[in-house]
Amino acid sequence: MTTGLLYYNNLNLKTRNSDKLFYNKFRFCFRFQCVYLNIMGKDFSSARVSKLANMWHTIDEINIRKNHGGSWAGKPSKQTALSSESRERIVNLADFFRNNRMGNKIILHKNEAYFYTNDQSIHKYIAEEDLGCDERTEMIINRPAGTVKSRYKGYTQRSFFKQTYISKSQKQQLLQFINNNKEHIKINVGLKAFANSEKNLILRDYYHFDSPGKSYVSMFELMCPGLIRKTLNIHYDK
Repeated sequence: MTTGLLYYNNLNLKTRNSDKLFYNKFRFCFRFQCVYLNIMGKDFSSARVSKLANMWHTIDEINIRKNHGGSWAGKPSKQTALSSESRERIVNLADFFRNNRMGNKIILHKNEAYFYTNDQSIHKYIAEEDLGCDERTEMIINRPAGTVKSRYKGYTQRSFFKQTYISKSQKQQLLQFINNNKEHIKINVGLKAFANSEKNLILRDYYHFDSPGKSYVSMFELMCPGLIRKTLNIHYDK
């Protein structure tokens, strides 16, 4: 009980609002962090972790003996440094992933992993074990699929740009559209910074503008064809 309470006191519990679950399927995401976590491999082999850790330890010992009295004597290489605490944590996490991979999703990176699940009973186990979990995110569905929310009233469409380089003439056309319709559309902070920068010609995929109808999107497509990635309906709570 005490361990579980400490876990929840130290864990960063987050919620994220969206129109869909993680990977369109999972409600919860747990993040685990530990150096060289990915050495367990896709088969989540604790034996592989132990084998590599032992091998690295042997390499460190050989390097220390070979360079006794040298300027870097006693310094293990960055690649082979793995503490006993990290080794134990990775072994425990590999066992956990291997035993719980069915029906869940696991993404491994070098020093962190993400575990996606709908099983709330797993929360208790993670709370009672030292697995290096520092964050849990719960996805909250707060709008219909394929929609976005806005704090600003009066808009029905949000159009996102493709991430791409554009020419100076394309940027001039884009700025002309913004200036001609500034009373009717709402651009986000990123697009505003892009518009105010003379040298920046890189559109980002998070740049967007809100408009009161599809006619503005059609107008933009005529002026700057091929730059819009997608347009979503804006959802307002009643």
